[in-house]
Amino acid sequence: MRALVFALAGACVLGCATTSAPPAAASEAPTIATCLENAEDAAGRRACIGSVNLHCQDEGDGGVTTVGMVMCAERERAQWAAIGAAAAATVAAQESPPQAAARSRATEAHAVWLQARCAYDASYYEGGSLARYSAAACVMGETARFALILHERTITLSEG
Repeated sequence: MRALVFALAGACVLGCATTSAPPAAASEAPTIATCLENAEDAAGRRACIGSVNLHCQDEGDGGVTTVGMVMCAERERAQWAAIGAAAAATVAAQESPPQAAARSRATEAHAVWLQARCAYDASYYEGGSLARYSAAACVMGETARFALILHERTITLSEG
């Protein structure tokens, strides 16, 4: 299963590098960071999941080809990964050693879960072209959900 997820991630990198879709202008393209800043509460922050992906699919070949759809999911996944990394750094500076150890275990378990979960999603298409998008969308969503867990922790720490 790991091989499938890594192969799909590699296909995404290759697909993303070879796509001819023009990137949206920075002022036009929504970002996850902006969505999170504008969200009023946890439900609003969860509603940010998929926003960059869906906007991307409305431009160029993003929603027309499998490669474009994978590129769009990867664009959003990268933004969530950056948000999660920043949040992890913020909470790490304020955590006790037991909290840091628990976060580390959760991060490791999440990586295993993500691989298994997304390989399962991709298996629905049994190697068809949509298996690549299904896996990429799953990785995007699972990355977003874990980033939000860490992001919510930063909010809680700043309020307390």
